[in-house]
Parts: sequence; structure tokens; C-alpha cells
Amino acid sequence: MQSPATSIKSPVRPTRTGLSRLFHPRRRHRLLPTVEGVGFIILMQLVGFAAWHSGTNLIYLIFAMLIAFFLAHGVIVSIMVRGVEATRHLPPHIHALEQINIPVEITNTRRLWTIYALRIIDFLPKGRAFGAGYVARALPRTTVNTGCTAVFPRRGHFRLNHLEVRSRFPFGLIERAAVFSQPDDVIVYPALADVRTILGGATGEAGDVESRTKGQGVSLFGLREYTGTEPARHIHWRSTAKAGELMVKEFEKEDRRRVSIIFANHCPEVAAASPRTAELFERAVILAASLARQLVSTGYEVELLTDSGIVPPGDGEPHLHRIYRALAILEMTSQVTLPPRIGENGNEICRIVFHGPALPRRQDETVFDVRELEIRAGRFAGKAA
Repeated sequence: MQSPATSIKSPVRPTRTGLSRLFHPRRRHRLLPTVEGVGFIILMQLVGFAAWHSGTNLIYLIFAMLIAFFLAHGVIVSIMVRGVEATRHLPPHIHALEQINIPVEITNTRRLWTIYALRIIDFLPKGRAFGAGYVARALPRTTVNTGCTAVFPRRGHFRLNHLEVRSRFPFGLIERAAVFSQPDDVIVYPALADVRTILGGATGEAGDVESRTKGQGVSLFGLREYTGTEPARHIHWRSTAKAGELMVKEFEKEDRRRVSIIFANHCPEVAAASPRTAELFERAVILAASLARQLVSTGYEVELLTDSGIVPPGDGEPHLHRIYRALAILEMTSQVTLPPRIGENGNEICRIVFHGPALPRRQDETVFDVRELEIRAGRFAGKAA
């Protein structure tokens, strides 16, 4: 995988000196063996044994050169990571199963040494690595902006633990790692899939609709006498000529189309323990998030109703992220809080089902049963026969 492009900026934060370098509260160092290093140590042992056994000066010289080579690498690789600072910057919005680039700042605080070939690895708790990046070079007293390429495997809450900056420059015999403690909490949104195939024309045409009441709009509602406060462009000149006095137009109020996504996430405890039910529930969460994205992008006001809470109607990107966040932490519950005849306020209804008996198809709603759907090539489609 290719590393992301890097950029360099200067100046950097002040250099740490004295005891502050030895007792850094966020950083510690450790040595890691490499396959090449283990092979080299075995080679040194064999050469050393041969020199001792034969007593040949030339073999002793080769043995001394191997030791010097190994020690030189240990010194240089320690220099590569000793003056490094690393800072992670999480992106504001992250979706599961989506490759992201987590920005990381790598600062070389040394005054003279250029550092080379740094690997950046991000870790979850329990030592699980989930992201990696690379910096080819960082000049003295400069900061390199790079990133860790990562994929979160599922939605929900994640706690990031620490960053490691590793180097095995120049010979790869020993890898030295600087460990930076950087705990961060992140909410990962559900994965998204294309729902246009299954949505079709279920929600009618997007946009504004006439409400048959007086208000701001473009369709004519009626005529009335001019009161002196209306703009002149609203004067209806033909009626004014007939009536002999100024008449102005009144317009019909336009309302935004509104869709209610109803996701009953209650489930009996026995059924909730089944892996199959858990799989269907996650598919239903992906469907709810994908429906919300498609509807908001086409101009609808969308509300989300679940047994765990409600996201009121709204539109635009900030509202869409509120829906994503609610779905990111949504879990199955044994409590039923949604009334059976919800959504009788004129909204169009999209109901999502993941367990239990099939619901009757009401005229005023569209039912999406995830047991009849599957995700193929990043889009929802009906199951193949």
C-alpha cells in the first residue's frame, strides 16, 4: 500500500533538553528484534566460534567487523527515534469499513540530525494495531505532516491507546520504537451502502410540496386589496384594472417533504443472543444510515424513531451526522417504547424490520425487511433466488 503524500512545515515547538528528554511523560522506547537481526546474530556466533576454534587472525578480524557493524546500527537506529515527537489528529467523521487517513504530525526536534525511514503505527487497547503510515525523511527542527491509513471494522465506540514511531534505518538489524501515549475516544458511524435500487420511487418526489395554506411560496393562493406594505412585484395588474384599486397576490405555503425512518430495535433476549440476529441487526443499522443519507441528499426532512430514542426531523449535513451518531451507539433492547401506529402525522414512513413475523404492508408506509435483502458490491439488493 502506498504511503500518503507528506508535506513539511517549520518552525517547530521548542527542543527538550536535559532531564526532560529522559523522563518524558508521554514517551518511552523499546527495542524490537527483526528477522534480519536474528540471522545476523547467528552469523556472528558462527564466525566467533570458527575464530575461537581455528585461532586464525583473519577470522577474528571478520568477527570484530561484524560486531562493530551491529553496534553501529544500534547507535544509528537509536538516534533516528530519540528526538521524535508524534501527535495524532482524528478526523471529525469516520464510517466503519471505510479507508481513512488519520493525520499525524511527526516532529524532528534535533538540531543537527536528519531522521529517515520512520514507520508510524496506531494501536487500540490490548496492543491491537489498526493503522500504519510512513515518513521517508524529516529534516532537523521541522514537522512532517503524514497520516496513518486505517479501517475501523465496525461501528461504535473505540478507544485509541498509543502511537509508535519505529525505525530500522540503516541496516534493518534492530528496530527501535518510540511509544507515545495518546488516548483518544472516537465514535465510528455505521457503514454505508447504496439504497437507490431498493428505494426506487417509494418516497415519491423530493423537494417542497404545497400545503394549501397561505404563506411563502410560488403558487397563487388568492387576491386581496393592497395594504401598502407588500412589494410592488406582487401587484396583480389585470385584477387592479378591473377592480379600479390595487390588488396583490397571495401565495400558497410550501412545506418540505418529511420522512420518518422507524427502526424498532427491540428484540427478545433469547433471539438477541443468536449470531444470526446480531448479523441482521447490523445490516438493519447500515440500511437505516444509508436511507437517511439518500433521503437527506435529495431534499427530505428526515427523523429517526427507535425504541432507544428519537432524532427529531431535520435536514442538512449536521442533522445527518446526528442520525449517524445515534445509530453508531444503537443496541438491541428488550423494551418496547414505540407505539404501534406511529407516524400518522402525514409523514412518509420507512419501516425497517430485522426479526419477528413479517409485517403487513400498509398503504402509507414502505417496509424494508433486511432478511430479504443483502449487500452486494456496496449496495443493497434483494436476495438471489
